[in-house]
Amino acid sequence: VAGTGNFLVSIRWDDYDITDDCRWTGDIVLKDTAILTMGKTITLAQNRTVAQTTRDAETGLFAGRTRWTCEAGSYLRQENVSTIRLTEGSSLVFESGSRFVQAFDASMEVGAGCTLRFVDDADVMLRGILEVDSGGVCYMTDTIGMGATARIIVRPGGKLVVDGGMLTSVDSGGMWQGVEVWGHRNRHQTAADQGTLELRNGAVIENALCGVRTGRGSDSLHTTGGIVTAENSTFRNCAKAVEFLPYTDTIANGLIASNHGGFTNCTFTVDDNNLFAAGNASFTAHATLCQVKGVEFLGCTFLNLTSSPLYRGRAIYAQEAGFTVDEYCDYQQLPPAQPGVCGCPPEYSDSCLFEGFATAIDAGTAGTPFAVTVNRARFANNSTSVRINANNFATVTECDFDLTDCEPFGRLACGLNLDNCTGYKVEGNAFYRDSYPNPVFCTDNHTGVQVTASGSAANSIYRNGFTNLTKGIAVSGSNGGLQIGCNGFTNNSYDIHIPAGASVAMSQGTLSAGADNVFEQTRVSSIYNASGQKLIYRYSAGNGHAPYSPYNVMPDA
Repeated sequence: VAGTGNFLVSIRWDDYDITDDCRWTGDIVLKDTAILTMGKTITLAQNRTVAQTTRDAETGLFAGRTRWTCEAGSYLRQENVSTIRLTEGSSLVFESGSRFVQAFDASMEVGAGCTLRFVDDADVMLRGILEVDSGGVCYMTDTIGMGATARIIVRPGGKLVVDGGMLTSVDSGGMWQGVEVWGHRNRHQTAADQGTLELRNGAVIENALCGVRTGRGSDSLHTTGGIVTAENSTFRNCAKAVEFLPYTDTIANGLIASNHGGFTNCTFTVDDNNLFAAGNASFTAHATLCQVKGVEFLGCTFLNLTSSPLYRGRAIYAQEAGFTVDEYCDYQQLPPAQPGVCGCPPEYSDSCLFEGFATAIDAGTAGTPFAVTVNRARFANNSTSVRINANNFATVTECDFDLTDCEPFGRLACGLNLDNCTGYKVEGNAFYRDSYPNPVFCTDNHTGVQVTASGSAANSIYRNGFTNLTKGIAVSGSNGGLQIGCNGFTNNSYDIHIPAGASVAMSQGTLSAGADNVFEQTRVSSIYNASGQKLIYRYSAGNGHAPYSPYNVMPDA
């Protein structure tokens, strides 16, 4: 009261609004309701007032770190354009049974040394921006609802961990923006210099326009390099699940290190429960890679279960990029090495699976390529399983290509398409249909391997199996160095098909070592050669090595 030295304090029990910018310190507990009104900011900071009798071991002050706990039954709401800022090592925890709602255009910032944690059974809805700055960490262990405008940004040096949690859309018919993992394009790929995202223990990213992007959406070329790792996690019904933007890490002697990003035992899937039409989006690919090296996909499953042909898309789409698709081996469970046993036994390994795509793996190169490796993967119900263009370091080995189903893709299917490639290794694969259809409905062109213009360099297609196909191996263009040897062909219309204008090495096999393919139950011709030059085919007599009804071929047993 004026002139008396007394103060008059009014207390309202139901006044939950925070209408001024605030700096909060100490041990804060929310038990009821707090509403941060439009345009206002709460800053959590270090308490520098004496609050304990001894210096804190962590802060060195007479006060500990600031900690804000939202307990069960509490409700915290951010209105539009409001900000919650964690600074100076503070933390914010939403406990089980608490509720948090972030309005459109609101933001939460996790600063250096700070921690934001959403625990199991917290009711969380984000519609603005969650930003994890350098040195900050955010943990999510349960379902987080994401509005149509919601976006998570992990800045260089920041870290987001989704441990068994789910990030999914909440607005009716809307897809959310996704997670951006920023970096420094010209620095090494370390946790200090790049943002980090870890997905593990059943984590799910669902219904995002782009689930994860390694760079800033509006300025991606200067902010790439983010580290993305996922294990036992799922990407479901995202228009694009993962996007790796251009980044190379040049180390000693000009060598380029492999990207630290990788996926182990993850599932990438789209189905008819997607929100693409409502979100004005379309499925493009589960994973796109541009100018990166060495991203790994180990034991992953890629599925397209949609019924619409509009959403066939790709599983992996790579441009000027190198990557590895391989089995996952559980080394912790492996028994001691046994004589004569090579590789990972099937009971301890999980192969990658690709099913339902227009082109499952599509890798294209215009400049100097990085290596593309596809090993021990399974393909089913794809129009084209693997297409590799202009890559000189492609390896496709011990894969299973099931070309049985031709619907809904029409009457064309191809296992492996090598276009303008050389230096490739194609070995130990199986290309097949379950049976040769009768009546003949989808036999116009089911091809195991299509090779186009591989040039005069020595290349080989070796020790593969081709069964019940229209064409086992088909070539086009100049392939003057291509040797086709020790493959098994069973019940195909054409085992090796060389049309007019195409070529392979004119002498298949040598005097000391025959080509020695095995031809069984060939329907039309084992070797059809319309190139205009007579082909010399050397083989070991007997044992099914002789070609059946060869055309323009001089067999030389």
